[in-house]
Amino acid sequence: MRGPGLTVTRERIGESVECLSFEGGLDMASALEARETLLGVISESRQAEVIVDFRGVDFIDSSGVNALVRAAAAKRRRGGDLVLVGCRSGIRQMLDRAGIAGAFRFANDLEEALRTVRAG
Repeated sequence: MRGPGLTVTRERIGESVECLSFEGGLDMASALEARETLLGVISESRQAEVIVDFRGVDFIDSSGVNALVRAAAAKRRRGGDLVLVGCRSGIRQMLDRAGIAGAFRFANDLEEALRTVRAG
């Protein structure tokens, strides 16, 4: 998927992990499509863990945060959490300040994220 300023790549890792790699800005122009993609993956992959690779995200606004929160809530209803990989410090601080960082699990890299989801 490619939206204005955002590219999303989907990869299945093993039997039970879906990884979405975001590249670019997650803002009002791209948040709806990003949210639809996240919710679609969560819906299709009922038992799979979902990792969102944020290493390529350079900007997020409140629309992007809202897309993530909705996806995290949907994943939690189905069992599990969204794992965000490689959030830049400014993005992590924004989530902390908004009081929603607890809706996610965080990992520094993909290997750590895979260990996190496999550990439960």
